[in-house]
Amino acid sequence: MNHANYNRTKHRLIALSIAGFLALNYPMLSLFDWLELKLGIPVLFLFLFGFWGFFILLTAMVIENSPGEER
Repeated sequence: MNHANYNRTKHRLIALSIAGFLALNYPMLSLFDWLELKLGIPVLFLFLFGFWGFFILLTAMVIENSPGEER
């Protein structure tokens, strides 16, 4: 694996982790803490599980697109 490509993947994963940390902490979560239901589900739960799924998708895309060993 090329050292520059390894660093690029590493930096993308670090940036993704920081974005996930910021999105799942108090200031952002308080924006979605309503008593209202959407599709019968509290808005906070929709945000948490929606972001969690999106985060997993982005992480998989970064890992799969990184040049590495033949699989």
